Amino acid sequence: MTRLVGPQKAKEIFFFGDDISSTDALALGLVNRVVPASELQSEARRWAERLAAGPTVAIGLTKKLVNAALESTRDVAFRDEALAIEVTMQSEDGNEGVRSFVERRPAEFKGW
Repeated sequence: MTRLVGPQKAKEIFFFGDDISSTDALALGLVNRVVPASELQSEARRWAERLAAGPTVAIGLTKKLVNAALESTRDVAFRDEALAIEVTMQSEDGNEGVRSFVERRPAEFKGW
């Protein structure tokens, strides 16, 4: 929370325990999107389907890199990123991404 909103805002949230409106949560970066409650399940499904249809190897490695970014030195981050690119480009999904780009068509990822 502190990294996300900064120490002053985190202290305010923690010390007072006030409710945070969805508008404020969005502005603070605590949530990615705000939708009406009636649309929440369908919107979550759309996000899950988009992720599942994407290049899951690259998405997983990107998640790992992003999560480690604040704890890594620049040298370690660059090394890890280079390794992730190498792994991704050796995957079938990596090759499919390049092929689909060259052929100007939507990619059809398979998850490996």
